[in-house]
Amino acid sequence: MCVHACVRGVDRRDPAGERDDQFETIKEQVEGIIGGVPGSSPGCIAKTLEGPDKGGWLAAKVSTWTGDVVESVLKELMQLQKPFKYAVNAVIMQRNGAGMLSASSTYWDTDTDGSITVYWCGEHMHCTVTVFAFGIHVPPMEEE
Repeated sequence: MCVHACVRGVDRRDPAGERDDQFETIKEQVEGIIGGVPGSSPGCIAKTLEGPDKGGWLAAKVSTWTGDVVESVLKELMQLQKPFKYAVNAVIMQRNGAGMLSASSTYWDTDTDGSITVYWCGEHMHCTVTVFAFGIHVPPMEEE
């Protein structure tokens, strides 16, 4: 099994550390949720697909597996209770030597938003999960 991660976004953390709506503050947690932490816990992809991967490729189950991966990632992201909206995308392909290319383009606030893509490969399948995180900044209320 192999896991690779690619992070997009610019490190423009608030120097005072007062804002928690910046992608930079959660990117390692997001990567761990999706791909796991080496030597520690498996991520959502492995938890969902390691069992089915051992059973071999079943095309009829791919839709279910994809939905399960996306739902488990989103559920764990929501448990972070951070001020972000998330979009989660997953692709599962049979591991048969065929190539796969994926691209995305974003127009967003580079101060708060970011994305991370994690690639997982098992014996019979590949899975790529991308999380787009959009920071929700709520300015402090003015005191009267």
